[in-house]
Amino acid sequence: MTKAPIRTKASEDWIVYDDTTYTPVDDAVSRHLDAARKAFNAKDNKKAATEMRAAAGELKLRAPRAGKEHRALVKAEKALPKADTKFAQDRQNTIKRMNASALKVSSVAAAIESSKIKTKADLERAIDKAAPRGRPDRNSPARLRNSTRSPPRSKKAR
Repeated sequence: MTKAPIRTKASEDWIVYDDTTYTPVDDAVSRHLDAARKAFNAKDNKKAATEMRAAAGELKLRAPRAGKEHRALVKAEKALPKADTKFAQDRQNTIKRMNASALKVSSVAAAIESSKIKTKADLERAIDKAAPRGRPDRNSPARLRNSTRSPPRSKKAR
């Protein structure tokens, strides 16, 4: 027994070309073009022409906005290589800083093992020197000291 092919009907929200290509109807231009095709197929040339003119009118309304959007896209495209280069450089700089910090931390570990660091203060100074610059450890003495300092007095208060 052979099965009959399943027939599908295109929804009203889709434009069908040659019974094989479907395009969603999502804006006024698409709706006017769809109406023009249907009118043309129904041999209503006057309505088809009216719908085509309406589609042209919609396109004319969009032209200024499309120009602004195009300029914005061109500007963004031009900015991308610069941003990519900066990102790559920042990444390389971060890798270099982290590797340098790892080397410093390793040297602190060696100094601890060889008993060159004798006091807690010496250890804290060594950790502060080894910490990546600009981002001290959350609980490092340098950070704690800086957070408890009083603000500098103005010249008038002196």
